[in-house]
Amino acid sequence: RAAIEVGDPSVEDLRTLDKAIELQHQYIDGTPPSQEMQQRLTELLTLKQDALAKELVNKSRDEEDKGAVLEQRREYVKARSHLRIAIDLQERINTEYPLSQYRSIPRIAQLKRNMQVLIARPIQEESFESEEKAKQAVEQEDWKTALEQYRHAAKLQRQLNIDYVQLRFSDMGRSQKLDTEIASLESVDLHMKINELSKKGDEALKSGSIRQGAEYFQEALETQKELNRTFPQSRFADTARVETLTAKEQIARSSPLAEEIKQAAGQIRASLAKRDAKSVRGALEILYPKLASFKDNFPHSNLVDERLFFEINFLHAKRGQIEQLQQLLDNGLIALPSGVKMLKTEVWQDLFMEIVGTNPSRNRGGRLPVETVNYPEAADFCRRAGYLLRTTVRLPTPEEFKEALGSLRYVDLHAVCWNSENSGASTHPVGEKQPNQAGFNDLLGNVAEWTQAADTDKSAAVMGGSFMTPVDQIGDISIVQTVKNERNRLNGLRIVVEAQ
Repeated sequence: RAAIEVGDPSVEDLRTLDKAIELQHQYIDGTPPSQEMQQRLTELLTLKQDALAKELVNKSRDEEDKGAVLEQRREYVKARSHLRIAIDLQERINTEYPLSQYRSIPRIAQLKRNMQVLIARPIQEESFESEEKAKQAVEQEDWKTALEQYRHAAKLQRQLNIDYVQLRFSDMGRSQKLDTEIASLESVDLHMKINELSKKGDEALKSGSIRQGAEYFQEALETQKELNRTFPQSRFADTARVETLTAKEQIARSSPLAEEIKQAAGQIRASLAKRDAKSVRGALEILYPKLASFKDNFPHSNLVDERLFFEINFLHAKRGQIEQLQQLLDNGLIALPSGVKMLKTEVWQDLFMEIVGTNPSRNRGGRLPVETVNYPEAADFCRRAGYLLRTTVRLPTPEEFKEALGSLRYVDLHAVCWNSENSGASTHPVGEKQPNQAGFNDLLGNVAEWTQAADTDKSAAVMGGSFMTPVDQIGDISIVQTVKNERNRLNGLRIVVEAQ
């Protein structure tokens, strides 16, 4: 036993062990069954199997070590040969010496896994080498070689993904990248064709050949769609470029119609400035269908911007009231020494409704001042009024408001404004109170009025006080900074019109 445990039993030691096993068998056969005697026999058999398996396991481990050394040298075929011997020896131990401590199912599994690594690693290295060759070929613009090498690299990576899925060599992400490179190379001719057609289209437009340019862009567009459809994994597959080419093609084809629309819009604006409502109506009837056709047929063209669409649509909707609205606005303006004109009253609800189409007011009445209006809505009213008058219409600045108000010395505030003492806590029709010396009504009281602020400002000044302001405060001409989106039943507006 001592010799076996140290791993160096002699032939005589093994014979002695065999004799002990034989005697133990005879003893068991000649006596009643005993667990102790059977356990003794198992111990003797295990001792013998350990003695016989020890040499085999040492040889197996030695072959495994040799394989590992050869693997480091990248001599994979020789390494696999040694590892195969190590596996065979361990399988022999497991089969012939099942009681031995050297029997090991996990070691067989690990050795076989190492064998798979030795098969997979050279495949992976070959795949990476092909990929590197492909990259070098791309730099040299040798597209044929690059495509061949990328295809070979992808084929090997797919093999790794299928056959060695449990190992670290499986890499679906790399397969996708290689497929992208392959698709890109397969589609490079189409990509170059698209670039050339797009370049010709730009050159044609610069030279004034609009029709020719549109044809080039149309062909480039169809080619890009073909590329996207046939090679969806290509880096040149680009839905954004489809949109860009569509826009270029539509811009080219829409150019003549866009020019007609802009000229007609210019004539309409000139007629509005001359207060020739009849000519405006006639021109709108001709222009409106063209504008609708442009929007339907060339939705990606930017030659006619959204502001012009909005302007013409608004004027077309108001074509029957243009003359009336122009007169209402023109007749209600009073010139200020600074050169602008200001509406003599606050904007009343019927006028706001006619121009904007909505009425946000809480206390409804046609001649009552519009209220509960926020700054963006007030600015929108100005913009639409500007379309009708063909000049800049805006809110007054605080300085212009004060200019229109003038001096309040000796002014009977009750006579010129609705305040908390005489309003009955409600708005009143515009223009009922006496005008001031400059001819303006309700600059103080009734509703407070939005004034002009920069587009980037989040708030704007509201001036003049309202029907809820005490009379002893309303003359102070308070300025209240108010968030532009705020709605307040005390706030309304008045407009300023700049010279044409």
